[in-house]
Amino acid sequence: MGSADSTLDRSGDIAAIGSGPDSVNVNVKISGKAQVNAYSNGRGAAIGGGYASGASKVTISDNAQVDALGVVSESPAIGAGGLPSDALFTGNSRLNEDTIRRAAHNQVVFSGNSQVNAQTATDSAEHNEALNGAIGSAANRSGQVTITDHANVNAKVFDGAVIGSAGYIDTYVSDPFQVTISGSPTVQASVQPVSLPAAKKLGYGFGAAIGSGYQSKVPAQITLSGSPNLDIIGGQASSGVGQGYEIPQ
Repeated sequence: MGSADSTLDRSGDIAAIGSGPDSVNVNVKISGKAQVNAYSNGRGAAIGGGYASGASKVTISDNAQVDALGVVSESPAIGAGGLPSDALFTGNSRLNEDTIRRAAHNQVVFSGNSQVNAQTATDSAEHNEALNGAIGSAANRSGQVTITDHANVNAKVFDGAVIGSAGYIDTYVSDPFQVTISGSPTVQASVQPVSLPAAKKLGYGFGAAIGSGYQSKVPAQITLSGSPNLDIIGGQASSGVGQGYEIPQ
């Protein structure tokens, strides 16, 4: 219960930051010349909130340098962990479902001259599990990602959207996920192929590079302005900017 705040602003600050599953609201600020390496192999984001956690906000600014790796499904490298489906949520969580799924409660902001590398585990494409993106929100949850000024962002996933909503956004999530890129940032975002030894082939995820992941019924809202430098590769049957793959009903 309650809230947790973390601020890193000096060179040498190194941590994995945020909250685990079914936990508090979290507000993380990384600024100045902070250098942060964050890794999570549990159901919590490397930086941000865990699965079924409260609201999260992550702000990375100034000349901060951040490397984040998220390993387990349902929690991104940077952002908000996933939420249960509508059927499982009711009566089984202390969170307010009407508000916690909304975009304004789950925010990631990169600004200034910050440098951010974020990615997920290479084996995520091998399992039929809920998805996690590199930056944004995992399954069943909306959110906001803002990249501005001269921020430099390099993000990779092996399933799910790279920047945005990882996937499985059903109509009970009323807000579209919002991605805003403005100013003159450099953004590299790609869905990477991964070797599947059992199938003896490469596997490809189904998410967009910027936008929505697999089986998202609420399209992402994407705003591009200024003079951003974009280098993007979407997943199988998915957009570079826009929607991930959705199985026809």
